[in-house]
Amino acid sequence: MSVIDRLPPRELISATQFGLGGSNVGEGTPSMSPDDLNFACTVYAKRQEKIEAHKLQKWDVVKWAVTINVALASAAVLFKQGSQANAGKGLTVLATIVTVLGLSLILYYNKGLTAARNESISAERFLADNGIKFEAITGTKHPAKVNWLYDWEELVVFALILVMSVAPVFVVWKLAL
Repeated sequence: MSVIDRLPPRELISATQFGLGGSNVGEGTPSMSPDDLNFACTVYAKRQEKIEAHKLQKWDVVKWAVTINVALASAAVLFKQGSQANAGKGLTVLATIVTVLGLSLILYYNKGLTAARNESISAERFLADNGIKFEAITGTKHPAKVNWLYDWEELVVFALILVMSVAPVFVVWKLAL
């Protein structure tokens, strides 16, 4: 996990939180002026906000796709009771299309999230190069570039939720509830 993921959101980081002048500053490294520290920390915080926004967008896609698929299941129940008994197949296909679009949007937003995380590394490097001991503060090594599978667990869970959201429509269509 990147150091930027561990920062509190929308909070300006002060010199004392980074231990500037204390035990978290490396020996023999260049020192930072307070203006440099403030600027680097502000960039760091802004990039954290960008990461949070991308994560929120992925979750919003899941919520909206599941909501649409549940609504389609409700519509399938109504059609099953009426004269449009064959509509269940079309609604199942539509739910599948919604799921595929949702998965595509999640991958699109994940690409932006990966880019935002990789952009944050420059601010982290600047701070580390100027004496901030990230490992002492966070317990993790200075991060390298991340790839699109950085949040693979989240991607798997979101994909499963979206795929399972087709099930109610399919069940209504096949079982004539």
